[in-house]
Amino acid sequence: MRILLINPKVVEWKYQKLYSYLPFYISVNHPPLGLAYIGAVLEKVGNEVKILDANALNLKNEEVINFVKSFHPDIVGITCQLTSLDECLKIGKIIKKRFIDIKLILGGPVFIFQSFVKKTLKNSFVNFIVIGEGEETIVELVNDIEKNTGLSKLMVKGIAYKNKNKVIITPSRELIKNLDAIPLPAYHLLPINKYRLNNYRFISISASRGCFFDCKFCSQKFLWGRSVRFRSVKNIIDEIEYLYKNFNIRWFKFTDDLFTFNENHIKDICKEIVRKNLKIKWTCQTRPDFINEKLLKLMKRAGCISISYGVESGSQRTLDYVKKNIRLETIRGIFIMTERCGIYPVASFIIGFPYENEDEIKKTVRFAKELRATHYNLYILFPVPNTPIYEELKKERLFSKPLIKTRFLSSKELIKIRNREQNNLLFISFINLFFNVVYRIIKNPLETTRILKECMQILLFV
Repeated sequence: MRILLINPKVVEWKYQKLYSYLPFYISVNHPPLGLAYIGAVLEKVGNEVKILDANALNLKNEEVINFVKSFHPDIVGITCQLTSLDECLKIGKIIKKRFIDIKLILGGPVFIFQSFVKKTLKNSFVNFIVIGEGEETIVELVNDIEKNTGLSKLMVKGIAYKNKNKVIITPSRELIKNLDAIPLPAYHLLPINKYRLNNYRFISISASRGCFFDCKFCSQKFLWGRSVRFRSVKNIIDEIEYLYKNFNIRWFKFTDDLFTFNENHIKDICKEIVRKNLKIKWTCQTRPDFINEKLLKLMKRAGCISISYGVESGSQRTLDYVKKNIRLETIRGIFIMTERCGIYPVASFIIGFPYENEDEIKKTVRFAKELRATHYNLYILFPVPNTPIYEELKKERLFSKPLIKTRFLSSKELIKIRNREQNNLLFISFINLFFNVVYRIIKNPLETTRILKECMQILLFV
């Protein structure tokens, strides 16, 4: 079958400015990794597949329609995020209005929540929704569509659809145990040159799926479960080599929620990068309590330039409240260790928990400054449906335009504090980076050129 997969253009979300690095915001086009995996599995079983990244190509809706017209697909699949669902439905409606025989399938992390599934299926132009991990589900669903299996006979797990005005949600699909069984993402279907941060082309890559922890604000457990599944080292290195040799990619962002969860796995990845002499730079994210000096040194040798740590708060009370299960003292030590090993640490924080007042938020800001991070991200809490924090905010009626409030701070006050402190932290991060670079040059004067070049790369890439 002819299948078109669309990554819709992201219009500026009404809350986007709360999460940008004002006033130094840099917008980045990330490759739609999930869509590339879907494209790969569909190609593997003989379908003719195209991916249209309307976001990276900056396409207007009419240009998307013209592409649909020229390709004439049997099926159109659109990937949806929580912040882009309205745009997905908008383009989906236009496509179905112009091409009534096309089957429209929606998927993406937003549909792990039944409320969004049922709300979306109120739109008659949506034929199917894929729920959860989609690689196996989409192959079975496309097969049934091709065989013209009636709705009453559909036996595909992990989908939702309407039959005689009744919403049908089939049993959940089991998670894929062997991630190596999934073919490498269909990068050849993507506009690979469009994924840049300033002048640096980069690709997102994942070494694992899932997270073992149960933080109150996080929705990942609904998508992946409270477990971590790993790709083999060979499978990961094969992907890096493929991108390195065929697309000249030298910059990678590992998207794993907890990259260093399995220390031996990461060591083996790093050792293979070094053994194969792959001259790459890469970043990752992890928890501060899943790192150590020996691992940091090996990661640095393998090309790691920066690690983003989800610190969340500078208040032990808040860390305990969100079930982070970590002590402030541990976090302090890991940031010092990371910097000492030549890797630039990034710190991410969340403010806006129900009991927070301005003094409580200042605790977080003071702690952030102690960490001497190369970059800081300060976010206002975004309550995701079904999470414990969402239910608490709902119970206390703390949802307030444009987003949330606390018991002591209005939404506008929260935004004002966030923007002020984010800008202060950005200024501090530049100072931290300056002294970090000076220290490294004094320690290794013969490597001054390399250190200065790496510093500029950090400013542009982290």
